[in-house]
Amino acid sequence: MQFSFFSSTSYMGPAPGMAVWPMPPRLCDRSIAAASIERGLAVCARADALGYDWVSLSEHHYGILTLTPSTTVMAAAVSQVVKRAKIAVLGPLLSVGNPVRTAEELALLDHLTDGRLIVLFLQGTPNETLAYEALDGDSRAITQEGIELVLKAWTDGQPFAWRGRHFDFPHVGVWPRPRQEPHPFVFGSGNHEDSARFAGRHGLGLAMSFLPLASAAQRIAIYRAEADKAGWKPEAKHILYRGIGHLAETDGKAEQEIAEATEARIAAARTIESEQNCAPPPGAPVVERAPVFQPLFKGSARRVSEIARGFHEAGVGTLDIAFHWGPTSYEQQLRSMTMFAEQVMPAGHAW
Repeated sequence: MQFSFFSSTSYMGPAPGMAVWPMPPRLCDRSIAAASIERGLAVCARADALGYDWVSLSEHHYGILTLTPSTTVMAAAVSQVVKRAKIAVLGPLLSVGNPVRTAEELALLDHLTDGRLIVLFLQGTPNETLAYEALDGDSRAITQEGIELVLKAWTDGQPFAWRGRHFDFPHVGVWPRPRQEPHPFVFGSGNHEDSARFAGRHGLGLAMSFLPLASAAQRIAIYRAEADKAGWKPEAKHILYRGIGHLAETDGKAEQEIAEATEARIAAARTIESEQNCAPPPGAPVVERAPVFQPLFKGSARRVSEIARGFHEAGVGTLDIAFHWGPTSYEQQLRSMTMFAEQVMPAGHAW
């Protein structure tokens, strides 16, 4: 099994809860944002030194959870401090971007990372697709067509025209070509059953996030069945799962820290929302108060290892873990990623 460190690069300062979207830019302290990004790069370098197989990044907009509206820009910076681990861009949102430009930027990034790039293309959550509203229609269908366009742009040796349902480009000829032959390994989303089928049908990897183990196993079964119809057999390396982790010396201490940190974070967010009058602007989408993400890989190293083993037995070949998830302290987060690397990964690599 392989293990990936998910670098969230969250905003370190006081802010409303995630239900406030778009997050008012006036609440962004420039110096805190700079320090948050600097610290994000530092923990990526630490993950590389601890032996994580990958360092991963994701794209989000208009909020504090992840300060990476451009995964390619952040991954280029990460490539300068992470010299061993693979760099996984999980992933660009094709539903709000230009897939040809994305193909170009990722091809360049594949060279900057010396061929260590891994890619997952996503459609984004509903609020993400509202960030630009550049395209109308089914974001899943837009994303799937965008994936097909990117793959053709990476592999076709001749310029071509693309006349699709959602994209229309009279001239496509991507330079440079990707460093890897024929292109970086590409995952497709598996959180939705239709997406899992698409990934299996097109020979992509399968990536899932935050699903219960039973649901993840069900998506894997759908994916494998579709791959079988397409005439190929996925291996463990083709299946990725992302979750949140929090480790402590005992199961009870981990649970207590999570509960205390979550309660404190919610209270602080409500205070900021009240003091700063953080009502959504006119016309903004109505979003219910989002629950704080809760760790699935939580407890002592022994307990977390057992949970990870369960996903391995379900067919997952790579676990992508976020330890910097917001409510807990920076010191607790560093402790979690270190304990996981030293006490879980050695046995997990042998599974």
